[in-house]
Amino acid sequence: MTVIGSIGILLAWTGAAGLSAARAATPDLAPQKTPAVDRKMGEFTSNKKTNAANKSDQEACDLAFISAVIALQQRARKEGGNAVVNIRSVYKQEDSDSPTEFICGAGKIMAGVALRGTVVKLK
Repeated sequence: MTVIGSIGILLAWTGAAGLSAARAATPDLAPQKTPAVDRKMGEFTSNKKTNAANKSDQEACDLAFISAVIALQQRARKEGGNAVVNIRSVYKQEDSDSPTEFICGAGKIMAGVALRGTVVKLK
């Protein structure tokens, strides 16, 4: 089953504070202006799965989404970057750049989300 999840979670990342998440009052995360990019490190994909047993599809998909975002953050740090830009959902190798939704494959025992983004070093 394919589930379209709502990006109703605001994620904020700063080098010192780490990643924090909070429910958004409005789930609209339309494209924002990116600060000046000093250097691009490359495009990377994060594909994360989670146990869906005893969870609603939405709960399982939200967990997989957060795990995928954290993996992109970790990849940015590993590559020497300080941001991931142009993040989009990927399903069966097709990109979906909706500013408000992500695609999640959900089943009875597992749910998964894949995200793709560009790791950069901002000026």
